[in-house]
Amino acid sequence: MNKLSLNVKDLEQLLPIMKKNSLATVIAYADNQLVTCPLPLVSEFKDNKLTIYGHLSTRNPLAKHLKIASEITILFHGPNTYINSSWYQVDDVSTWNYITVQASGKPATHEDHASLIDILKKTTALANENYADQWDFNIPSDLQSESELEAAIMGFSLTPTNISGRFKLSQSKSAADQRNIIAELEKRTDSASHQIGEFMTKNFKD
Repeated sequence: MNKLSLNVKDLEQLLPIMKKNSLATVIAYADNQLVTCPLPLVSEFKDNKLTIYGHLSTRNPLAKHLKIASEITILFHGPNTYINSSWYQVDDVSTWNYITVQASGKPATHEDHASLIDILKKTTALANENYADQWDFNIPSDLQSESELEAAIMGFSLTPTNISGRFKLSQSKSAADQRNIIAELEKRTDSASHQIGEFMTKNFKD
């Protein structure tokens, strides 16, 4: 219980976080330049293998880096919330509890029409899974031809060689403090506080 955070490797715990928080930060370093970009990503576990798919404009500076980078890092930002120090039995500093998932490895780029359509459909399906308002997949009129679509966007995928989640959930606090934090988070009205409270409850150890 003295750890400041949990280093989680279990995909059964990480995959739902990645799917629910699909707008992730992609970080690539190449040509002595670091490029970062938030992108909607699809995390798919199939045939006992995790693959992360994404797409972006060919004009995005990250597109070039994805082609030449030996490794990229993807950071999924899960729920986070402020923890008020007045909730502790003994005065201490306030802090922030959060959930993140980090995946890294060598990316593969996909620039042919069939692959791009497949990635776009996966992205649409995930959006329809996460949100009540549904959208029927279609290609805009100015990107109907294969050459137009291939010139406009690039797809990529990553089969991570390393993946882990960092769960900072007041593990260093006493059992009494953790119980009180959970109770206080339940009183809030925002969903992030409720989600962190749920994670704390699941990971609570007396």
